[in-house]
Amino acid sequence: MDKIILKLRFFLRYSFLSLTGKFCIPSSGIHILNGHFIDSSIYPSKNDFVNFLKKLNKHYTFISFDKACKLIKENSIVDSPLLAFSFDDGFKECSDIIVDCLEEYNIKAAFFINPYSIDASKQEKVNFIKSNLKVDYYKEFMNWNDVINLHKKGHIIGNHTYKHTALKNLTYEDSYNEILKGKKVIEDKLNSKCDYFAFPFGGSDFFDKNGLDAVLNLHKLVFTSGGYESYFYNSNTNTLSRRHFEANWPVSHINYFLSKERKYNI
Repeated sequence: MDKIILKLRFFLRYSFLSLTGKFCIPSSGIHILNGHFIDSSIYPSKNDFVNFLKKLNKHYTFISFDKACKLIKENSIVDSPLLAFSFDDGFKECSDIIVDCLEEYNIKAAFFINPYSIDASKQEKVNFIKSNLKVDYYKEFMNWNDVINLHKKGHIIGNHTYKHTALKNLTYEDSYNEILKGKKVIEDKLNSKCDYFAFPFGGSDFFDKNGLDAVLNLHKLVFTSGGYESYFYNSNTNTLSRRHFEANWPVSHINYFLSKERKYNI
């Protein structure tokens, strides 16, 4: 019965977003999307992502992630919808497909990774996906050569904790150590500072004051999926809001979510 109810809820929500989104106009502003994959298959199609970007580009001007952050930090007001991309968890398609497609538009993205998933064995990765990412599909992760190449191409490599740990109900010290471990591994591998951090699982349901304080003491900019109508989470100008998406969503769904006006002070 629960599965039937879930399927019905999904169908109703999908239908609502598809219909309503066709009439939604994206708001003028600086939008940052965060996704994870092209689709949940092990070998996604490049053509699917190419077509997705083409459809999206009819409604938005694509900009690099760094530029979006700079504009937001400067409290910039823009007269059209600008769109930047970020991707979490470090799946292999980020280096194999997504980057090449984004570079066709001459833009750079941000990729937030968990170092554990790169160094783990195959069985550890299978367990990690189920227990830490909490999804029921398997996907390959990037290796360190992939990550280093993204960095060399000018894309941002950010910290996503060492092991995709929800930073809630932990002591400050435990949160700090989990974040620091991921940051140190990334900096050692890239021989470069890691200034950006994105919370695992995105929203504020998965971190608390200890987690937020620890992150802000280790990173210059922090990203969450909570409260997208405000550029800044909880009025903290070092914590920016992103909007979750996946590349297999209809563009009408994204237009619906990005149609609301974004504000600097809420």
